[in-house]
Amino acid sequence: MKKPTDETPDQATAVGRRKTADHSNKRTKFPIVGIGASAGGLEAFEQFFDAMPVNSGIAFILISQLDPTHVSLLPELIQKR
Repeated sequence: MKKPTDETPDQATAVGRRKTADHSNKRTKFPIVGIGASAGGLEAFEQFFDAMPVNSGIAFILISQLDPTHVSLLPELIQKR
């Protein structure tokens, strides 16, 4: 009779793959933060990033609501930081 802790070869291989995948992901894990603002929110983005440390280890996704005919200044503002 098989014990509950016994693994079939397929299960052992799957567990091994999971451990490898988990190990490789530990090196690349970092927080990702999404921030959204209305059309007038560029100043808030600037203030936020002025207060953030340069090497925070956080990735930011910025979403700004703009008129489709308006040229965004967001890339230029962020590059200055």
